[in-house]
Amino acid sequence: AFALAGDWFRTGMSTPALVRRTGSVWEWHIKRTQSGGNGDLTFRYGDAHMTPVAGDWDGNGYWTPGVVANENNSRRWYLKNTLAGGESDVDFLFGGKDYIPVTGDWDDNGTTTPGVVSKDNGAWKWELRNDNSAGGVNHTLRYGNANTWPVTGDWNGDGTWTPAVVDDTDGPRHWYLKNDLDPTDGNSDLDFTYGSHGTYPIPGNWNGTTTATEPGIIQNFENRVWRWHLKNTVTGGVADKYFDYGNDAPYPYPF
Repeated sequence: AFALAGDWFRTGMSTPALVRRTGSVWEWHIKRTQSGGNGDLTFRYGDAHMTPVAGDWDGNGYWTPGVVANENNSRRWYLKNTLAGGESDVDFLFGGKDYIPVTGDWDDNGTTTPGVVSKDNGAWKWELRNDNSAGGVNHTLRYGNANTWPVTGDWNGDGTWTPAVVDDTDGPRHWYLKNDLDPTDGNSDLDFTYGSHGTYPIPGNWNGTTTATEPGIIQNFENRVWRWHLKNTVTGGVADKYFDYGNDAPYPYPF
């Protein structure tokens, strides 16, 4: 199962989504609020061997689903512009086979576009594109050790999404955030501790009063229930909100 977060209903605030395997397809369970209980909107989209992603692909303010498949030696992206099943609205090739897909608004134009992350001599190599189409890479940088967890967000609220990595080498989760796409600067701009070993990072715009992306984590709690711990600021410390939503192990990627 996957856990995702997005502004599905154009409220200015991220809410959870669970993506669960149902037979051979993914079933999406979208929440309108940051709360437990059942999903408010459910639909099926994408074959279950594909990787679910989410973003505002057409720049209309609503986040919608996507899936990324391996096709020969490439990644094919299938993007939907509505919260519904059926055929994709856009599909294209971008990235190498088995690269980790990431998404973000890399050029501050209001549209979420693709990126891929791959291992390069012990580091993460980020390759980002500014359009939802096949073509070349617009931004390339090496950032973060390849034993960390790559995530993305608009950490300073300037409209441009940038990389981050999350590490847990000594137990707690250490977040290292970068506020630009400068390929010559491999240093983080902000770092803090949030979460413990065994938790999974899931950033989102949790407070809705700024455009910045704040940290969140998911913990496998009692009876394999997912407990979401959300922050309202781009800092470590104690969660500002928590709730239980989902179960099983989130994310397919090993840390």
